[in-house]
Amino acid sequence: MASFPPPAMKPKGGFFIISILILSSFISFSSAHIFIPIFDPRPWWNWNPNPSYDQEQPPPQQEQQDPQPEFKFPNVRLKQAHSVLKAWKDLIDDDPHNMLANWDGPDVCGYTGVYCETSIDGSKIAVVAGVDLNQGDISGQIPDQIGQLTDISLLHINSNRFRGKIPNSISKLTLLHELDLSNNHLSGPFPEIVLDLPNLKYLDLRYNDFQGPLPPQLFEKNLDALFINNNRFTSVIPETIGKCPASVLVFSNNKFNGAIPKSIGQMTNLNEVIFSNNEMSGCMPEEIGKIKNLTVVDISNNGLTGDLPGLCQLKNAEVFDFSGNKMTGDVPDNICTLPKMENLNFVNNYFKGIGKVCRDSAFEIALNVSDNCLSDNHNHDQKPKETCDRVLSKPVDCGRNHNDDKKNTKKPPVIRPPIPPHPSPTPTTIPTQSPPPHSNVKLPPVVGGLYNSPPPPAIQGY
Repeated sequence: MASFPPPAMKPKGGFFIISILILSSFISFSSAHIFIPIFDPRPWWNWNPNPSYDQEQPPPQQEQQDPQPEFKFPNVRLKQAHSVLKAWKDLIDDDPHNMLANWDGPDVCGYTGVYCETSIDGSKIAVVAGVDLNQGDISGQIPDQIGQLTDISLLHINSNRFRGKIPNSISKLTLLHELDLSNNHLSGPFPEIVLDLPNLKYLDLRYNDFQGPLPPQLFEKNLDALFINNNRFTSVIPETIGKCPASVLVFSNNKFNGAIPKSIGQMTNLNEVIFSNNEMSGCMPEEIGKIKNLTVVDISNNGLTGDLPGLCQLKNAEVFDFSGNKMTGDVPDNICTLPKMENLNFVNNYFKGIGKVCRDSAFEIALNVSDNCLSDNHNHDQKPKETCDRVLSKPVDCGRNHNDDKKNTKKPPVIRPPIPPHPSPTPTTIPTQSPPPHSNVKLPPVVGGLYNSPPPPAIQGY
């Protein structure tokens, strides 16, 4: 039986049209969701079905923030002060007592620690005349904008935790009388920028971390009080100290070395000078005995040697502390008879003698001569003889003339009494010893290093 091939199939028009419609519908549906890269030359592994990720996207729009309110200020200077104080507040990272909580808004004169007065330039407007943040325990930094507070005459920020360096812009505070930066964490060399403050009278840098030498120009400033104790200053005290008009100088608890400059005798205004706890040496200059207004001298815990200079002209002296040195010689009676003397401290030296007047003055002044080399029976708490001999066998010559007070007085002739026919009898009475100090003896006043900054004064010049 013959087999016949199947008839050739002819495309049906209806089937073709239906196929086209189905494919068109599929492409239309897919084009909304995927991209078919018919002519994309990239290899398939780089192909991204979502073309929007291959194109640079515009940055996301940031949320609109409410603009800062526009405050109205009484004058331009208070507006500027507001800007400075806001910048300062932005640098504060801890305010445990919320001292700066109200540092916001246009009432700048109502901010805690901010004092306003009428300007002194004739404009008769209110200005910020002082900032006092003492004892706030605030942690932060001093802003560079501080120099824009050009009307302030005092800046007190003691007993806080401010750190870093003092901004150079502080030199623009030309009206500043008092600058108290004490008891903070400020560091670096001596801030010489303060030398550019023309009206500065009171400078307090104590209890910080300043270091290095002192600039000689410091003592040419017209200062009344200078406190630089409890830092890490080094080097000698400059000879320019004699040019300083200050009444109070405190150098204690640093690393100063060398001798006390002789020029100190030129400081006619000096009332109190504290050199304690340094590494100073040499003899105590006799020029210090010329400063007639001195009330307090403290050179304790250094390495001074030699004998005491003449101090009998210091009629206003109240406290002398020479303890913790290597001084020798005698404690003269005239130092104990100074009319206002309250406290004499000679502890831990090598003095080998003390006058009777000083021994008998224990009821009137606080006198301490323990840990020396006194050999009489009235003092038992002295150094061992061997210790004393090692030092006293090498005396230090300070080049003093101890007859200065009598150099114009002729010595009377020596008249020898006649020899008695019989030897004098041995006295039967025993000299009485001076009684020990009673319980009401005056205690030494606290000096140096513990001065408190004065309260905000009535602004000078305002």
